[in-house]
Amino acid sequence: MPDTETETMLDYAGTPEDRGVAEPDEVTARREEKIVSKLLGLYREAAAAWRTEREALGEYYRWWSGDHWYGSNKADWQAKAAPNMIFSVIETTVPVVTDGMPRWDAVPRNAESEKNADIADAIMDDVWDRNRTSLQLAKAVRMLQIDGTFYWWDYFDADADGGRGRIIHRLVSSINLLADPSAEDFPDANYVHYAENVSLGYIRRMWPEKGKRVKASVIDPLLTRKREPVAAGGGGSFDDPQFWLSQGGSDGTDSSTRDEQVGPGSEGDHFNDLSAKRQATLVHSYVRTPKGIRCYVWAGGVLLDEYDNQLNGTERGDMFPFAKTINYHKDGAWHGGSEIEWLINPQQIVNNALCHILDNAKLTGNPVLVYSTQSGFEPENYAAGPGVSIGVNGDPNSMVRWLEIPQLDPKMFELINFGQSAIRVISGVQDAITGKRPPGIIAASAIASLQESIQVRLREKFRMVAAGLEESGRIVWELAKKYYDLPRVLRIVGKDGKADFITMNESVPGPDGEPIASNGLADAAYDIRIELGAGMPANKTTRANLALQAFQLGAIDNEAFLDEVEFHNREKVLERINAKQAEAQKAQMAAQQQGAGGGAGAQPQLPAAVEEMAALVQEGFAPAEEEVPANA
Repeated sequence: MPDTETETMLDYAGTPEDRGVAEPDEVTARREEKIVSKLLGLYREAAAAWRTEREALGEYYRWWSGDHWYGSNKADWQAKAAPNMIFSVIETTVPVVTDGMPRWDAVPRNAESEKNADIADAIMDDVWDRNRTSLQLAKAVRMLQIDGTFYWWDYFDADADGGRGRIIHRLVSSINLLADPSAEDFPDANYVHYAENVSLGYIRRMWPEKGKRVKASVIDPLLTRKREPVAAGGGGSFDDPQFWLSQGGSDGTDSSTRDEQVGPGSEGDHFNDLSAKRQATLVHSYVRTPKGIRCYVWAGGVLLDEYDNQLNGTERGDMFPFAKTINYHKDGAWHGGSEIEWLINPQQIVNNALCHILDNAKLTGNPVLVYSTQSGFEPENYAAGPGVSIGVNGDPNSMVRWLEIPQLDPKMFELINFGQSAIRVISGVQDAITGKRPPGIIAASAIASLQESIQVRLREKFRMVAAGLEESGRIVWELAKKYYDLPRVLRIVGKDGKADFITMNESVPGPDGEPIASNGLADAAYDIRIELGAGMPANKTTRANLALQAFQLGAIDNEAFLDEVEFHNREKVLERINAKQAEAQKAQMAAQQQGAGGGAGAQPQLPAAVEEMAALVQEGFAPAEEEVPANA
């Protein structure tokens, strides 16, 4: 639990406006200066504690991007090959984990809330769509594996949508969030900082009055990493933000006199500030106080804004507005383990072995030439090539000769195979995940079962991402209950794909004739869940085949089957199947009336609907039966 000493560090009393008193300007200035000074101390404390973890992110990014020989002292002629299997592993995982990723689902807690369930789902869908969460998911899964940790930040922007406000759902990198070093998770933290280096133009536009006092000052150079391109040559100049990461930067550095630290184009709105190099570290500090969590926004020694945490007064009033997702748990650690952390060593084995082979091939084709200084041979005038002759003074056998190149050990090739195999084993990403058929396996069901078994590791990532989204969804719901008190039109999409529109908080006449707000959230009680669904391809295949078997046994009907396999355009397919089934029934009744096909020895016919469903599975999902070899 948070300690009392840290809780009272800022001596929270609220702003003068909160207390309803007038305060002289000089008193306000001293109070704000004191607050910023304490916040800066907390930020430096967190930056120092998490320095190692944050610096490692630059190295992990280089391994993902293929810059595997960064800072090496290799000669120009030496090979710098890097078959980037780390990139392959991560980018193979991203589409598999995000395939079929579901949305938030609002589950009513009581019967009274059930009548507004569509409104709750529509609100969650609206937040999801307007913040482009589906597009953010791929980036989130990639960030999860590279950095080991990422966050969702949810808050209410009162100025959006013409003053009606809108809930913002943002993806946050672990390099931008610094938490209390004494905590392992948000419930234990005394404070949390979200920081980014932004242009002065942005600050002055968002805070017109106080923003004018902010001067260029970057207290955290590591934050500039994501705002500049990586140097292609892997050099160590100050123009390369990766160099800052490798050097660690220095907390508290003033960038106003170091133009080389910040490059142009650091903010999309830099045209509002003619000098885009003029930046400051903008920090949102959430601090626990005796009266709840309070947010302080500051930059360049100026307190720009302060307000109570937006979750105060809700069911999650003691929580910060962040949801954390980690890749691998580490006991007693705040951050999760990066995928790259475990793949660097086998990738190095592959790189070193391949470079050794290439260097040997270069030396074999153009070996080192040994000559006597008294021979008269001038190496600067000689270029090796077919038919080139060398004239020297003296015995050429003793005075000019090729240096014999050691023979390459055949086991060097085995090292490459070993490294590649180790990467597959450690990451859990096998060839079958991508749809490749393993040698010796030809049965469709066996391939599906193999894919199911090797996706255990990936399903764990699937669950971690879903858990983070679920936690974020709970924050979004509390914000909606608290701030969505004005009329707004919501779109409700049914299973048939048709959209209906409903107005929440709409003013309608009450029983006594007085206007009342309908479709409100005042008494709504919902739990936010994530329905994982089929998710991965092997799971979808298994579910489709099981659903077909259940349909053949009569355990489920047409509609339930299409729901289970999440079939596209299910309504149109249902209409087609029902029409064919009705035609078959009419034909069967006509045949029975004519006395045909009704004998005691007649075999039961497979219903037309079952044939239709079997065709759907075979064409759209996977074979329902095992494939039999031609020579069986």
